[in-house]
Amino acid sequence: MTSVPIVPEARACPSLLIQPDWTGWSCQLGAGELNSTGVWNAISGLVPQVSHEAAFGHLSPWQGKFTQSHTQEVLVRDFLGFLCPRDLYCGHDSAHRSYGEAYAIRTRVCDSFLQLQDLHSDYYLSFRWPVVSEEYFEYAAVLSSVVEYLDAFEEEKLRGSTPRPFAFVELGAGYGHWSFAAHLALRRVAAHRQLLDLTRHRYLLVDAVDASMAAHELARLNEVETNGPEGFLNFHQGFVTSSGHFDLSASRAYAAWIVRSFSAAWGGSSASAAVEAVSLQAVLVMYDMPCVIDMLDVDIQGGEYHLFSTNETMSLLKQRVRRIHIGLHSQSAHRNLVLKARFRRWGWGVKWLWHSNLQDRMLRETPWGPVVFADGVLTVVNSRQLDGSQCPSGIQRATLAPWI
Repeated sequence: MTSVPIVPEARACPSLLIQPDWTGWSCQLGAGELNSTGVWNAISGLVPQVSHEAAFGHLSPWQGKFTQSHTQEVLVRDFLGFLCPRDLYCGHDSAHRSYGEAYAIRTRVCDSFLQLQDLHSDYYLSFRWPVVSEEYFEYAAVLSSVVEYLDAFEEEKLRGSTPRPFAFVELGAGYGHWSFAAHLALRRVAAHRQLLDLTRHRYLLVDAVDASMAAHELARLNEVETNGPEGFLNFHQGFVTSSGHFDLSASRAYAAWIVRSFSAAWGGSSASAAVEAVSLQAVLVMYDMPCVIDMLDVDIQGGEYHLFSTNETMSLLKQRVRRIHIGLHSQSAHRNLVLKARFRRWGWGVKWLWHSNLQDRMLRETPWGPVVFADGVLTVVNSRQLDGSQCPSGIQRATLAPWI
């Protein structure tokens, strides 16, 4: 990990502001709203006359006190306020850096907090929006799912109906990074709309590695209710595949490889390699997930192509999921285009598709400047309006809000 010396004058300053490129801190004198609308690309720098993706406009970057105890516990925070042990958040640091600026959001958070580790005072920290790089698009998808949920929530309340809970499913979750990002965004946008005490949540994290201890520790650090009136967070160790017929032995073997490869980073045991393959439909039923899933986040190391290969799975998604973000793991653009076409045939709108450029070494030009994509991403949005009023056969409406 590269350590960049902190700006000298910041050492005597009680309030620090992250620099636009997230490579250091400066002293913030005086109070006032931080102008965080500027877009900074990890490769090209400031992107003039361009705004962030619309969902970012519904909240502001995190600001708050960073105490000495946080430094002693070796924790970091990101721009949403997510609090995480540095060893966990930066666990793949060398691998992330090997892809150039693809994971610049994460590596620059790691670097910026490394600069604070030798400071011996409490600081008030102010963040900006992250630099544009591969994970920017996943954050945009998460924030969009939260904003759309709260829009629907307010409409339900105006009609006098009981709003459903916010539901987020993360396949290939590791410690649950994107579930926690969704929760922190939900909490902050809901607070801005004066809905914080009314919203409820249901999170399902699935991974071949048993990272449940790490996930529940993060839930404690970030004050996420895991089993109570405000909501639930469940962790399932397993490998999710299509809802149709699947090769159980092949899926189990692939899951075992995932366990061996990722157990150290996620804090799981590599001895837990005897993991079961389960269909997406089965795991949703197993944990009594609500009828409507606001977002499905998929990062299953190449298993995504098999997951979406059957009509059973596609029908399930069309009936229950509003938005899907997929991390792609193929160097074949054709394979990704086939997947995109499949979603379009099922009536999904394609928000964006960016192929990995590890093979052709060509930067992908996005509305926010050039980006390196180590994996590639596909985000799709369901054209069907899902509000839970008509649940698929076998899904009881009671699962919409188990607290009622």
